Amino acid sequence: MMFIWFQSSHAIPQQLLDIHLFAFNISLAQTAMASTNGAADPNMDINFGLVLEAAHLMEFAILYALLIIASSTLGPLTFRKEFVAIMIAILYAFMDEIHQSFVPGRSISSVNLIKDYIGIFVAWLLIRQKFTHRKNQNRNRKMGKNLS
Repeated sequence: MMFIWFQSSHAIPQQLLDIHLFAFNISLAQTAMASTNGAADPNMDINFGLVLEAAHLMEFAILYALLIIASSTLGPLTFRKEFVAIMIAILYAFMDEIHQSFVPGRSISSVNLIKDYIGIFVAWLLIRQKFTHRKNQNRNRKMGKNLS
C-alpha cells in the first residue's frame, strides 16, 4: 500500500517522460535494425505509455493478492475473507485517485479507477481458480480413498 501511495505522490514531468520515450524508441529501432539487417520494422514501435498504464492493473492485482495471502494466515480462504480483501483493495483504489487530485500534475481519472478494478478482478479470478482447483483435487483424492 505504501508503494502505491508513493507512486501516486509523484507526477512524471512531461520532459522526463519524453526523454524516456525517445531513449526507448531509439533502443527499439536499434534492436529492430540489428535483427532485420538494417531495415527498421515499423511494427516494433511499442508505446511506453501503455506500459505505464498497465501498471495500474498490476499494482492493484498485487495488492489484492497480498491481502489474500495475509488473510490466509488466519485460516482457510473463505468467501468473507475474499470479500473483505476485495473491498479493501477497491476502497484503496478510490482513495488513491482522490489522493492524486492533490498532487500537482495529477488528477482523478475514472479510467484509471476502472483499470484498478480490472486488476483486482483478474487477481480474484486467478486466485479463485487456483483455490477451487486445489479444493477439487483434495476432494477427488478423498473420494478415491473412500472408494478403495
